[in-house]
Amino acid sequence: MPHTPDAQSAAAGSPAAAAAAGAGEPRDRPLAQHLLAAAVAWGFPGLGHLLLGRTHRGLVLAVAITTLFLAGLLIGGVAVVDRRDHPAWFISQALVAPAFLVDAHHQKLRDRAVRAVNRPGGEAAVAAYAPSFGRSQEQGTLYTAAAGLLNLLAILDVAHRRPSHERRRGPRRRSDGAAPAEPPAGAPSPAADPAGPAA
Repeated sequence: MPHTPDAQSAAAGSPAAAAAAGAGEPRDRPLAQHLLAAAVAWGFPGLGHLLLGRTHRGLVLAVAITTLFLAGLLIGGVAVVDRRDHPAWFISQALVAPAFLVDAHHQKLRDRAVRAVNRPGGEAAVAAYAPSFGRSQEQGTLYTAAAGLLNLLAILDVAHRRPSHERRRGPRRRSDGAAPAEPPAGAPSPAADPAGPAA
């Protein structure tokens, strides 16, 4: 008996056909995509979620973590990020990749100031390096470290979150793991019934 177009389309849309079609796709693509998203999220907060299509969550994380990190720098200056004198705090701060740039600038200013202490005309270099002390340094360090820990949660979330287009693809499975039952071939769909529900 020849197959009708309706039967062929129903067979093509069945879970078995979808599984057979996806068998040829590379299995390492989701893992590579998650690793790339995690690396991008470490480079700039929220960017990993944007890469996976989670626009709202990515924008919220970008604004919150970046604001917290910048607030710490505004309170205590670049001296609050110091891998030499405060390596333990720097571990948390380094979870936001721009912390390495801030620390490099801080170390450059400090080394220049140290070399200019006993050099004639080096007052400008010494004055350019003015580390914070007391409460301002403590608060700035806490803010930048908290931003790093929040970004760690964002990195872990993006590393285990499926992309939005994959979440919408394919039939929804039941709680017991079985595929949903397909309607028989040729049966009208409730959404396509022009008569509508009976009165």
